[in-house]
Amino acid sequence: MRVIFLVIASQDPVHQADLEVQRLTWASSIPSDSRVIWLRGSESSVAKLSDCTLYVPCLELYTNILEKTILGIRFILENFDFDILIRTNVSTYFDFDRLSRELNRKFYTESFVGGYIDKTNGK
Repeated sequence: MRVIFLVIASQDPVHQADLEVQRLTWASSIPSDSRVIWLRGSESSVAKLSDCTLYVPCLELYTNILEKTILGIRFILENFDFDILIRTNVSTYFDFDRLSRELNRKFYTESFVGGYIDKTNGK
């Protein structure tokens, strides 16, 4: 199962510290066919993947979280093959073995979307 973790991140010190802990813990031990991509806004007019960080054309503001998420998901859909996409944040910790057992349940064999639905101020 190919899982992409799209982890929303900002560059303030608290979130940066959380990101570093993720890099040192669960994100460093996922299977080779899965991937962690940290999502950040930028002032550029195009999305750019640099190593494990995706910069999308969206100012790094709390009010732009949904827009940043949509831009990140759009980039992932257009550029990667995967089975499961999980959009999460830097304060979340995953036990991949446990997550894998859950995601292998028959419930997830069809198209599935889950989570909180929100509105955006973007297009």
